[in-house]
Amino acid sequence: MSKPHIEQEVPDQGGLKRTLKDLFAGAVGGMAQVLIGQPFDIVRVRIQTTSQYTGALDAATKIYQNEGALAFYKGTLTPLIGIGACVSIQFGGFHYARHAFETSNAAKTGNGQLSYSQYYASGAFAGIANTVLSSPIEHIRIRLQTQPHGANRLYAGPIDCVRKLSAHQGIRGGVYRGTAVTFLREAQAYGVWFTTFEYLMNADAARNNIARSDISTLKVAAYGGLAGEMLWISSYPFDVIKSKMQSDAFGKEQKYKSMRDCFAKTYKGQGLGGFWRGIGPTLLRAMPLRRRVWGLCGSMKWDIEFCDARLRGTNYYRDRQGCGAPGSPKCTYLERVSGDLFTGSVCQEARVSQNGCAPPCAVMQGASRPGFGNM
Repeated sequence: MSKPHIEQEVPDQGGLKRTLKDLFAGAVGGMAQVLIGQPFDIVRVRIQTTSQYTGALDAATKIYQNEGALAFYKGTLTPLIGIGACVSIQFGGFHYARHAFETSNAAKTGNGQLSYSQYYASGAFAGIANTVLSSPIEHIRIRLQTQPHGANRLYAGPIDCVRKLSAHQGIRGGVYRGTAVTFLREAQAYGVWFTTFEYLMNADAARNNIARSDISTLKVAAYGGLAGEMLWISSYPFDVIKSKMQSDAFGKEQKYKSMRDCFAKTYKGQGLGGFWRGIGPTLLRAMPLRRRVWGLCGSMKWDIEFCDARLRGTNYYRDRQGCGAPGSPKCTYLERVSGDLFTGSVCQEARVSQNGCAPPCAVMQGASRPGFGNM
């Protein structure tokens, strides 16, 4: 496989500080993911786990009529608390694996560029690492989303749900039910997600002969959305099996004895179509959701890097539009400043000093922000 057109990550600027930035950006993106996607998610799970609905619109209509508008946010608390950590692990795990591949490639060939199979492996590593948290979080959410409404409900809330699941088969068999298929889903999903995003970013940079950092935030978000569609298409049958297993009863009423048994019974009872029930609202949810996650994470990470450099009084350089290295006749650099100028979105009044540099010099203020792959 030919090497992709990419820009390697910048050298590590401090492991703990870099990790904290990844975690913070991931947490913000994760909370947005839950709040935006939860209404679509309950429709998807209901269609996957029961045959009482003819389609997504019918499911949404009946949920609203029978349970009210707030029903679309059933089970939100658990993922809202935990999804920040999940998304942080996804991005942090990908960054860790990618850096390991770059280091290995550079030692062997002198070129740290990753192949797309290595991008996939990095994403799969992130997904597998994420499963430790995502499996119980999603299991609890699914139980709360699919339980009877009103006085007949089975669980009073997330804590009660954990307690009752543990009482049946303990932590491993109760809370962590469906983890094997979750490993498969997460590895495939995030392997494809990160690979698709990197391909689209690299292709854009090569097609327009620009640096990845010059790709607009809007395009970065759009590519994240397209990658999100591929995430679900590539892993959806695993997700259906996971939902079925994690909403199944315990004891004598349990339908599925194992992942293999669930696959077999789904195919026997519903055919191949059974593995794709609910794909419509899932894809409808994926594009705006993943666009928002990439936009938030990419922009937030750039803002943090940018503002952190200013607070340290660091000259932040960009070599654009013919500007040369610092100290050359053509240069642009950020003035040394002090004080708390972080506003949460971008530093206030980004001042630029040309210090006698000859035009044309690029101005830092208004420069495009890089996406995650370049940070």
